[in-house]
Amino acid sequence: MSKDELTYAEVIEDFEEASSIHILTYNISKDKSDLLKALKKCDEDTEICIVSNIPGRWEKYFGEYYKSKARKNISLYKSKLSPAKIAEKAEVYFCFSNHAKIIMTNNIAYIGSSNFSEESADNFESGFISRDAEFIEFLEEEIFPWIVESSSEYKTDEEILFFEVAIRKSIAMFGEMYEEYLQTFYLLADHRGIERWYYNTTDPTLSVKEMEKTEEICNQYVDLLKNVNKIFNMRAFSEEGVDNLDDVIEKAERC
Repeated sequence: MSKDELTYAEVIEDFEEASSIHILTYNISKDKSDLLKALKKCDEDTEICIVSNIPGRWEKYFGEYYKSKARKNISLYKSKLSPAKIAEKAEVYFCFSNHAKIIMTNNIAYIGSSNFSEESADNFESGFISRDAEFIEFLEEEIFPWIVESSSEYKTDEEILFFEVAIRKSIAMFGEMYEEYLQTFYLLADHRGIERWYYNTTDPTLSVKEMEKTEEICNQYVDLLKNVNKIFNMRAFSEEGVDNLDDVIEKAERC
């Protein structure tokens, strides 16, 4: 239980030691940004995943006042939660049906009533802290993917810029995967001084879990490249005066 302090302060303190950070929140601070600044102090290899709602954002609006308020909130959240402003490996999603709050690293997790906002420190808030490794793994591998499935990934207003950021992030992930691959081998020299590389069968770095993660990243990258290719193809068609690719496909099928 807390008042005049953040209930999950212990989690924030672990940010600089964490290899991964996951944040699920209903809102963020409108004016202050100390918590977002805390993310910038993390190691550049730290993987960060943020899922936030946008209060006041609805499917329909009953008046210009609410529309205007929603536009301001959406603009604020897109500005503050821009992945480029947070970290190299930051992933940001918006889930408009979320009201849950989880703030965690790979070492410690908080679940409770506090949002990822400085304003939560002013309220009576409650929750619990866990350092149970199995529970933390469950949250990361089961709960967050489940929420992300019902979320919209952050996109910049310029679609090509969004894909550029996504490709850069993918390349960084591929680099990390390659480093892990190299760590599975060791170098030995025989009596003649000839050096050979051997696979470490006793303590391999690449587990089944890591291989599955690698496959998932590769599949996401392929889908990303398909979307990039589709955009450039559409631009080429537009230059030829074609507005609808479906018309071209239908014409080709008739031929």
